Amino acid sequence: MKRLLLMRHAKSSWKQPVADAMRHLNERGRRSARAVALELELMDLEPDLVLASNATRCRETFGEMTRRTRWMNEKRVKDVKYLSEFYGIFDRPATEQIFLSVQEHAREDHESVLCLGHNMGWELALDELVGPRGRRSCGSPLEMNTADLFVLECALDSWDDVFLSRGRWAVRQTIRSRELIGEEKR
Repeated sequence: MKRLLLMRHAKSSWKQPVADAMRHLNERGRRSARAVALELELMDLEPDLVLASNATRCRETFGEMTRRTRWMNEKRVKDVKYLSEFYGIFDRPATEQIFLSVQEHAREDHESVLCLGHNMGWELALDELVGPRGRRSCGSPLEMNTADLFVLECALDSWDDVFLSRGRWAVRQTIRSRELIGEEKR
């Protein structure tokens, strides 16, 4: 059994006139990232490998996630890769790039991989990963707001088989960051 933790970056700020890839998290984003990490820790779902976009807001999201958890100082996360390939997938599913990156970077001892990126690519990938049957059984919309995380599982023996898994992933848990920090969607 392999596990993908598919997460959209936390809320970023639009206040500074910087390039899109250089936007920083705002305060709500920092709180949300920490809350999601604590929830994962409580559920004993820390990732073995993190594959994240190299955009500032993704780097800061993962940085905030490690601030209040034992992940890094106890070596629970074995490897972190910031990938330029994960940035810029806004208008199509990111499924192919996620699969390529997982196949390239995941080792056999990695049972759980956190993929941290951007919408719409991540939300469209989520839809492709679970397929029609998964959408029906999920019970909640496959909408991915900032800092939302979907825990997906698939009966794979090896990450080498990831390209055969499209439509076979099951949603095991949905973590809605706004619920964790007590903020309603506007």
